Amino acid sequence: MYVNRFSLVAALIAAVLFVGFADAAEYTVTVLQPTGFLRSNGYGANGMQQVGYGDYGSDTNTHALTWSGTADSVVDLHPAGFVSSLALGSSDGKQVGYGNPLEYEHAHALLWSGSAGSMVDLHPETFTRSFGWAISGNSQVGYGFGPGTDTQEHALLWHGSAASVVDLHPAGFTYSMAFGVSGNTQVGGGASPSTGIYEHALLWQGTAESAVDLNPAGFLDSRARAIAGQIQVGDGYQSSPDGFAYTHALMWQGTAESAVDLNPAGFLSSRAFGVSSAGQVGIGYTEHRGHALVWQGSAASATDLHTYVAAIDPLLTGSEATGISENGVIVGFAYSGHEKVVAVLWTPIPEPASWVMILIAWALVGAIVSRRRFSR
Repeated sequence: MYVNRFSLVAALIAAVLFVGFADAAEYTVTVLQPTGFLRSNGYGANGMQQVGYGDYGSDTNTHALTWSGTADSVVDLHPAGFVSSLALGSSDGKQVGYGNPLEYEHAHALLWSGSAGSMVDLHPETFTRSFGWAISGNSQVGYGFGPGTDTQEHALLWHGSAASVVDLHPAGFTYSMAFGVSGNTQVGGGASPSTGIYEHALLWQGTAESAVDLNPAGFLDSRARAIAGQIQVGDGYQSSPDGFAYTHALMWQGTAESAVDLNPAGFLSSRAFGVSSAGQVGIGYTEHRGHALVWQGSAASATDLHTYVAAIDPLLTGSEATGISENGVIVGFAYSGHEKVVAVLWTPIPEPASWVMILIAWALVGAIVSRRRFSR
């Protein structure tokens, strides 16, 4: 039987590397804080690109930023004519977020293609404020409000221009917001008279009429914050027998009934902010500080990422993971109080066993090829 050894080698190594990254138990941490900035936050990751923002000491003068894995790779996306800007999502070389052209009360959803000069203003004419939050291909989501919405937030979907805006606000709801998009599906949250003061996680398929309520049984309140393929993540608010209420990170697969509680043992509460095929990321709260977490689909799979931050700088007492790429690279930020906040990157290290498996794979291929030659 003919064996294409090169195809076999590629298949074996690809499978081994996938297992290595999926089961990675160790991470290296890279601080993305750019020179000249006093604070910085990482908020989204896609491929080899990360996005976020930084400031020079004033929260009202932030600059949207994008990185490619190092602090030196930073690109300042802050557009001319804006007082402040933030980048929150990245996809295929494009970034989405929002900026304030006049003052904080007048935010505009913005779209970039890797440079400050490439900025496209997504702000709909009939809205007072708009916020871009996530991007997938040529789709962007966020929310906005104005006189036409009775000053209540409406979830919005764009396809690259202000004129393309689609109002996703479901009939009968008081307010709605969209925070994640993947392909033709969007996620977020909203409230209606039937939910009272509580918000319910929502899922759309491009129209207001397609809204699906994801709020799971036993939870008073919920919000979906990110989506990748068929997986959605976010969090829910749940009362407990001790009389307190706690927020738990949640994962869905398109229905309220599919909800999985990701809150790990030892943490009082948690939230999930990002998802990809490599896992789910967010934060877990102890009695003292928040710790960045990564999951692989269950509460028991949680890995505390803060231990890697503390190892490089013990003064950074808290951390939060906000985005994860398909290659397992995680972005977020670490902090010590309000004054010291730095964008950070967690990069998975394949387990040593993975490299042993690769050597074994090569040996197996060699044996197969030698056997074929001997048979001839």
